[in-house]
Amino acid sequence: MRLHYLWIASAAALATAGVRADSFPVVETTIADIEAAYQAGTATPKDVVQAYLHRINQFDRTDSPQPLTAGGDQQLQPLNSYMRVNPHALRDASKLNPNAGGRLFGIPVIVKDNIATSDMPATAGSVALGGSKPDSDATVARKLRAAGAIILGKGTLTEFANFIAFGMPTGYSSQLRFQLFQLGGDLAKVGYGFNSYDPRIDPRTTAPFNDGRPVLQTGGSSSGPGIAVGDNLATVGVGTETSGSILSPSGQNMIVGIKPTLGLVSRYGIVPITAGQDTAGPVARTVTDAAKLLGVLAGFDPNDSATQPCLTPGKCLSDYTPFLNPNALAGAHIAVPKNPYWTSFGLGANRTALMNAAIAKMTALGATFEDCDLPDQGALNAFNSCLSESDTAAREAAGPTGTAPCTSVLGFGFKRDLNTYLANPNFGPGVSASSSTIPVRTIHTLHDVVQFNADHPEVALKYGQDIAKGS
Repeated sequence: MRLHYLWIASAAALATAGVRADSFPVVETTIADIEAAYQAGTATPKDVVQAYLHRINQFDRTDSPQPLTAGGDQQLQPLNSYMRVNPHALRDASKLNPNAGGRLFGIPVIVKDNIATSDMPATAGSVALGGSKPDSDATVARKLRAAGAIILGKGTLTEFANFIAFGMPTGYSSQLRFQLFQLGGDLAKVGYGFNSYDPRIDPRTTAPFNDGRPVLQTGGSSSGPGIAVGDNLATVGVGTETSGSILSPSGQNMIVGIKPTLGLVSRYGIVPITAGQDTAGPVARTVTDAAKLLGVLAGFDPNDSATQPCLTPGKCLSDYTPFLNPNALAGAHIAVPKNPYWTSFGLGANRTALMNAAIAKMTALGATFEDCDLPDQGALNAFNSCLSESDTAAREAAGPTGTAPCTSVLGFGFKRDLNTYLANPNFGPGVSASSSTIPVRTIHTLHDVVQFNADHPEVALKYGQDIAKGS
């Protein structure tokens, strides 16, 4: 049970939201539920957006970073899934033309804050990009709007998609920390998203756990979309993944995530790690909704050469729902890499039970499973260990760059592709966050990011920037 469902909304919260609590029942709602309400005339896009804004006001970001309940270690924190709620969401909902239709007509969507939109900053979770306001939408954002979706806001994320520092908890970013600090939060403790299944600060008093991080991981780096969709703060979301950044928060928040094959979905207008592995993809409460969203996102984009195969008929589809076949597993032969995932990676008793139950269900539907060992198990273990802050030997072995061998390809791509993104006049140059003590700065390159952070370590470098410096 989510602890959130034990909360009682106060009259003050309702007044602050300025909307009716019963304007539309968003809990566990799906795209089909919203479409049915529109067709029946029982709700409008404005009603639906109002209902989500009300829930966001209750459980996510309010005008204060203070706990939502009292009680020592049992204090429940705001979820912090939104870096920014779209100030034009109600206007956008009111302007939708019902005659225009669209496959996502009136569906509220949260997009990760490394995806450019022309109406909100695109920060990638970094104070070095905290004031960046793109002139254009990323292709995925443009497709969402063209399909009638309402971009409800920008989702928090692990800073730079978890490619800036070793040991950074998922869901943390310096930009979120900076924003909460400006609202009166404790700079030593704020900056994290929280999982709605247990939205408490880790009560342990020893390092590194006593820094304000959540007791239950959010997963990352698409933390905000995962949290928001999991707690009914948006109908669906769009995350990005290089390695695990959609699947991880989807698993942690008990929802569905899809990492598309590279080239199925355009990367244009997304703050990158590396063009060789990055892609955007859907997060949703159900497989059906994930399939519907994928069909909107997929397709050729002249601004992204990786999508060229989509010009070949049948390579990229606009509708994946025909594949939602309950009999599709009949005759399927599926390998299960219990070694290393059940063993050295340590799923734990609860997750092992869930995996075994899923295997049993799929077996009953006609699938055959076979245990297997991954042929590159050693490489996977090495990759896992050298991303650990504690594995100094692996990093020292990398030589003067300071980057472990497993991250050398990503590091090269990060520098090349971030510089390319910032050089695009539609999205760059970047602009830093600013305050009375932090003058605004223009950011043209990764080197500029590193230098800005080094000049403002009190807000930018809680966990350092070893990965960025080694790229």
